[in-house]
Order: sequence, then structure tokens, then C-alpha cells
Amino acid sequence: HSQYQLDDNEFNGSIPAGLSSCKNLALLNLAQNHLSGVLPPHLGNLSNLKVLKLQLNNLTDTFPYQFGQLRMLSTLNFSSNSLGGSIPSEIKSLSSLTMLHL
Repeated sequence: HSQYQLDDNEFNGSIPAGLSSCKNLALLNLAQNHLSGVLPPHLGNLSNLKVLKLQLNNLTDTFPYQFGQLRMLSTLNFSSNSLGGSIPSEIKSLSSLTMLHL
């Protein structure tokens, strides 16, 4: 499985939609950049994703219900962003989740 460790850089703008085509991606770490915009619902299509770290960015909007499809996800960190709204009930579907940091 693939791993993208792109944390602690100066990336800005939104999270690219093209990431959803990386079907074998197991780890996506975009933490501590200058990313902005919404949490992209298309990341919910990454069925092999085990670790998703997006903390310390400028992401806004709400927690996408599509993330409930990430059944293999064990680590989820969205802390230190500007998210709002409620946490969708679909999060209870994440049976492999062992670390949740919002």
C-alpha cells in the first residue's frame, strides 16, 4: 500500500480531488501545511486508507459523512483547523478507529 507523507511543508490551496484515485493509499499525512477549503468528501472513497492526518491547516466547513466509508481507518486527526457543524453519525461505522483527534 502507498503512503504519502507530505506534512510540515508550505503547501497551500485545497486538497486535490485527484487523491481519490489513489485506491491503494494507506496513509495520507498533509498535516502542518497551509491547506484551506473544505474537507473533501471524495477522500471517503479511499477504501484502503488507515491513517488520515490533516491537522494544523486552515480547513473549514463540516466533517463529510462520506468519511464513514473509511472502514480500515485507524487514525483520524483533524485538530487545529476551523471545522464546524456536527460530527456525522456515520463515524460509528469506523470500527477500526483507535485514535480520533478533532
